[in-house]
Amino acid sequence: MAFLTGAPVIFLLAFLNVLLYQMLAPLEERELLDQYGRQYEEYQRLVPRFVPHLGRTPEARRSS
Repeated sequence: MAFLTGAPVIFLLAFLNVLLYQMLAPLEERELLDQYGRQYEEYQRLVPRFVPHLGRTPEARRSS
């Protein structure tokens, strides 16, 4: 949206924010794996990192 409004600085900041989170998320996940172990592995298997599964129940994801 920022790109469409002609605000390239805002677009750049949004892009940098996404890039930074792409680098930080694996570090956070490593800490969560250390803390919660297999429970967090199961959570990772069922829940995508950034974009949610839309229109599918958790039961449907387990069987696919």
